[in-house]
Amino acid sequence: MFRTLTYTATAIICAFLVKSGLEQFRSSERVVEVRGLSERMVTSNEAYWAITYAAQGNDLNATNAQYQKNQKILLEFFKKLGFSEDEIQKSPANIVDNWANYYGNSRPPDRITIRGTVSVSTKKVSEVAKALDKTDELIQLGVTFESSTTNYMFTDLNSIKPEMIKEATANARQSAQQFADDTNSSLGKIKSASQGLFSITDMNSDYESRQSITKKVRVVTQVGYYLN
Repeated sequence: MFRTLTYTATAIICAFLVKSGLEQFRSSERVVEVRGLSERMVTSNEAYWAITYAAQGNDLNATNAQYQKNQKILLEFFKKLGFSEDEIQKSPANIVDNWANYYGNSRPPDRITIRGTVSVSTKKVSEVAKALDKTDELIQLGVTFESSTTNYMFTDLNSIKPEMIKEATANARQSAQQFADDTNSSLGKIKSASQGLFSITDMNSDYESRQSITKKVRVVTQVGYYLN
């Protein structure tokens, strides 16, 4: 009889300890997962401007002379705008025989096309933006250009990374604290944390076309907090 009571009491105590342990385990595993966002509007700090031009004709020497003349005009054009020789690049000439795949009357009037590009890579972003309207001067000087392309880039991400991560983490904690208050809990320690990739897009877009001087930099952090 005594032994039976002992076994029964032991079983009750064990059951109580197991139940208590499970409750403590479940309590310690109460976790809230939140995200924190940080965004910045920044101005591009680098610009790339490329003008592709061409000369056409039936005589190679004459066409090349026109090509060289156009190239010289473009180089002087960029220098006049205030860009240095270190910022200006010129591509090798691309010579095309337009008659190579045509016969008889289907041939285009000009047999030879010589094409090239003069470009500027610079940190003078505002100067590039202001100068775009001056390409009409090239037409007046007799330059035939096929395209004028500009790209604006923000490459100084490391200078704003620490503050943005700090802000995103603070926003995540604020959301977690609000959840804890709403559920009558207290916010505990961090269980897990992960940082998403930084994204750089155009100001009013989720994509970067490199056509906008103003960029939007965005990062999201995900943090898990214990709830007590």
